[in-house]
Amino acid sequence: YACEDSVWCLAIHQRYYESIVNEPPPFQGYKFTLGTNIFETRMEQIRDQDRLDEVELKIWEEPVEDGIYVIGCDPAYGRTEWADRHCVQCFRAYADKLVQVAEWATAEVETHHCAWVLAYLAGAYRDCIVNLELGGPGRAILREFDQLKERVHADMYATRVRNLEWDDFLSQARWYLYHRPDSPGPGFALSFETTWRSKMELMNQLRDSFTTDILMPRSLAMLDEMRTIVQTRSDIAPEAPGRYKDDRVFAAALANRAWIDMLRTRLIHEGATYEVVSQAERGELNATQQTIRRIVYD
Repeated sequence: YACEDSVWCLAIHQRYYESIVNEPPPFQGYKFTLGTNIFETRMEQIRDQDRLDEVELKIWEEPVEDGIYVIGCDPAYGRTEWADRHCVQCFRAYADKLVQVAEWATAEVETHHCAWVLAYLAGAYRDCIVNLELGGPGRAILREFDQLKERVHADMYATRVRNLEWDDFLSQARWYLYHRPDSPGPGFALSFETTWRSKMELMNQLRDSFTTDILMPRSLAMLDEMRTIVQTRSDIAPEAPGRYKDDRVFAAALANRAWIDMLRTRLIHEGATYEVVSQAERGELNATQQTIRRIVYD
């Protein structure tokens, strides 16, 4: 996503693109089989190279117990070849980085199926903030997502929940809370609804994170979409022209917005940078060093 004359932004994009092409990051690929209710949902891991086009969900990093995540969801109408896709993007959040860990995208499911996949990923990447595009079918997904929480804790589903080990399903997932930056009051709204004005803001924030090396993409498909989204000098809001897709990019932008508004300041205060957290997980920092770091940041 770049201005027409923003050559330096395109250069950064090309650097990421070439690095992924030359050294593709390993991922686990899955396909969902979605039944009449979420308890019948199944995941099949795709290992056959000849079936890679069936992969809907790519996981580059499995959930980490103490990891903090942001999830962006851009739902879509329709199930045709040229329809927009449902897309869910998941990033691990640090004070100075957003690392892409999972991506789900398909146009071949219904709206309530998108809600189930979103709930599954939010349940897997437990400590997460979910930012949903409310436009179009977004509100239907919001209702379905909340109803899933109630169903999981209902007595009539208790046996299925125990069998699936879903006792703490969605226990730490929470919604992104939107607050108008020009409003002095405390009012909040769940998730995010794009308008002409908010779309420009959302996409410029994504470009800022991308060009300052905060956003670390692993999806070649997302980078392909980013090539087609151009901000012109006119007043037209940024979008992919013609039949090009932009779902992966907008889902990433929603995740980025959740990180900016609800996590970045907290993670900076905790000193939870990418380098420090990575060192701790590799066992390169002992308990005393971690305690001292927390005291210093406090």
